[in-house]
Amino acid sequence: MDNENTYEDIHGELLTYRDENRAAKSKKFFQAEKGGYGEGDKFLGIQVPVLRKVARKYKRISLDEAEKLLQSEYHEERLLAVFILADIFKKSDGETQEKIFNLY
Repeated sequence: MDNENTYEDIHGELLTYRDENRAAKSKKFFQAEKGGYGEGDKFLGIQVPVLRKVARKYKRISLDEAEKLLQSEYHEERLLAVFILADIFKKSDGETQEKIFNLY
């Protein structure tokens, strides 16, 4: 894993893909309004194929930085963390796999 890329780098890149229109639709779809099952969730409006592309780019981030993504207020950042962690998990030894398991 590579400690050069940080949560801030990734967040900044994701903001370049932000789509307010799609974010509003996602908020409605996931019922993120008060009383909905996704209450309080925030969206950037980024499509899954774009997130997968970003995940490939940042597949070597540290587990600490991946954890920051996993704890983000933004739905897409949490999903990105899952994509990255799943890839790291598949290629890791048992010790790293256990760390990932305990993160989630």
